[in-house]
Amino acid sequence: MGKKQSKQKVLSTETSKVIQHYNPVTSLDFYQEYVLAANSVGNIDCYDVESKNKISQYSPHQAEVTQVVSHPSHIGFFSSSRDKVICFNSFDTQVIQKYEDHKLVVTALSTNQDGTQMVSGSRDCTVKLWDVSTKCVLKSSSIAQNMVTDIKWSHENNLIFQSSEDRSTKLMDPKTLFVVSCLPKKNYFQVSFL
Repeated sequence: MGKKQSKQKVLSTETSKVIQHYNPVTSLDFYQEYVLAANSVGNIDCYDVESKNKISQYSPHQAEVTQVVSHPSHIGFFSSSRDKVICFNSFDTQVIQKYEDHKLVVTALSTNQDGTQMVSGSRDCTVKLWDVSTKCVLKSSSIAQNMVTDIKWSHENNLIFQSSEDRSTKLMDPKTLFVVSCLPKKNYFQVSFL
């Protein structure tokens, strides 16, 4: 009997090309077959995943982009920056709205399941809940004792997970921003959730 052929698919050289960047990449997100790559000079590049070609570039900020998050309905994306501003960007018309209320660099962003609300965290140690359409801050919390390092809105259990430089991870009620539970403190800064 001959050797069994491996069923693993080997990527061709063409499909294994990498996307090269000229500035440090600070955040990534995906929408459909595209990847959004934010960088240290305030730009967000959009690449086609299959061809690896850059199809557009957005420049919504005057400083390093800290986070990029695709809108759940794929109509655009949110970006935050060291310029203390959060922008909502359309894929075809650039910046649509700006959200301004943080006093220092905005370090974390996440949205609810339908994209009508957004939650942000900052070096100013606050977490803010926003109404996306009106740009109003619905709630603000200063529970974090240090810079907020990441924030994720969990759609499965409708909780907001927030980490900060105080090495804690808090679970918050999205309606009130009250802490409903805390995970045990870590021995290191948690900078990202999966």
